[in-house]
Amino acid sequence: MDKLARYREIIRQLIFDYASHKPANGQIETEAVIDSERDHYEVLHIGWDGVRRVHGSVVHI
Repeated sequence: MDKLARYREIIRQLIFDYASHKPANGQIETEAVIDSERDHYEVLHIGWDGVRRVHGSVVHI
């Protein structure tokens, strides 16, 4: 496995690990966004915490 492919696999595993944890407060979903072609990796929180809308990036690589 070449170095770039190995780094991509490490980042994918990191993103999936972060995305597996659900926030304790509110009705918030966690989404993993992985685009290997453009090397875009992200974890998002989306949902509601009471009356407050939650939408934001937690990890962006």
